[in-house]
Amino acid sequence: MTKEQTIKVLQLLNAFYAGGKNDPKKQVTAWYMILAKYDFEDAMKAVLDFAENDKRDYATFPAVGVIVDRIKSLKHAEAVAVRDIIHSISYGRDYASLPDASKVLISEDLYNEWSKIDAEEFAQKAGMYTNMLKHR
Repeated sequence: MTKEQTIKVLQLLNAFYAGGKNDPKKQVTAWYMILAKYDFEDAMKAVLDFAENDKRDYATFPAVGVIVDRIKSLKHAEAVAVRDIIHSISYGRDYASLPDASKVLISEDLYNEWSKIDAEEFAQKAGMYTNMLKHR
């Protein structure tokens, strides 16, 4: 690494960790380098989830890694909820047996409609249903 490259690394760190004294343009560039690969909607959900659950005595700006962890955690929880829907339908369970996190993703009417589909056909279409739930 050259001296100039070291300066760039330190400038990037400063954009993330300047204790609220960041140059806004540099901060946006730094955060964009991390968040660009995530969907806007997922990032917004993560920020809202962070803010809603932040119980610290002093509200300070979160590190970008905290938001990325929230994005990943929320996406994992959504994937589990979708999996639970597919498993419940596949095993002939009723809507009431679904966990609350899954009920947020699918209405009882749609669940019952999907439950009437032949099991083999449903298994073939499960990927399509997963995408429908994610983009509802």
